[in-house]
Amino acid sequence: MPWTEGSWDVERGGYALGGGADIQLGADSALRLAGTHFDRHGWVSNGATGNDVPEDRDSGVRLTLRTSPRERLSGVLRFQYGDHERLGTATQLVSPPGPVPPAAGDSTLDDHSFAFTPRGPEGESHHETRAHIASAHFEFGAGSRRLVSETAWVDFDASTLDDIDFSASANVDFLRDETFRQFSQELRVATPPGERLEYLAGVFYLRSSWDSIESGELFPSSSFAPLGLRVGVEDAAGRWGIALIGRNVTNRVSAEIAGPTPDPSEPPAASPEALRSVLLSAWFRR
Repeated sequence: MPWTEGSWDVERGGYALGGGADIQLGADSALRLAGTHFDRHGWVSNGATGNDVPEDRDSGVRLTLRTSPRERLSGVLRFQYGDHERLGTATQLVSPPGPVPPAAGDSTLDDHSFAFTPRGPEGESHHETRAHIASAHFEFGAGSRRLVSETAWVDFDASTLDDIDFSASANVDFLRDETFRQFSQELRVATPPGERLEYLAGVFYLRSSWDSIESGELFPSSSFAPLGLRVGVEDAAGRWGIALIGRNVTNRVSAEIAGPTPDPSEPPAASPEALRSVLLSAWFRR
């Protein structure tokens, strides 16, 4: 029988929901489902839009599958999705009476603001981040050795629109779009602990890319044109190998040699000396 759980709460200006379930899939596999969603209204009333800001809306779901299809093979697969959205801002223009024009609204620090931008949903500043994360862990037994595979993938997109004049005019807006992708793979094999000759060997690969574009809208009614700036572009890849070999010389004395190996295509300036070293050590056991 599947096992489920859930919770909820309601308050003035918001609510939250959450739940999970365990589902048995045959004799060798089980699936865990979990999800949450909440909507929280803010504590500042925006007189230009009628919204209570900032309003946070979060949704997320996670799936975890555990399986052992063979006696010597087991695995754990995970997938997670999250969406975080914030509408509006609690920031206000604050000054002594007089300097702030009437179009900017109340200039007193309180629970009221007066901000509007035609570029945002419902006339508000807007932030949103969407993320996908997945991983796979597999273990395979070959005799007394254990082969392990670790795979991971990350993908997120973020967008930002800030009305940074904090008034009902459309004078100054800041915009940013950002993306990030990453994939990694690790394979390693190891002997059981306590053997006369122990070793751990593995290889690792990673590739990632990040891109961020920022732009600004300045005084669109004047001669100033929108500004655009690509502030970050990064594309990186790397491959590494590692080997650890230990020998139990006697019941009380052990020795170890370790030899990490960086990607030969990596520039020397980017390779830490620690990765090009070979470590020799010996220790005594009581």
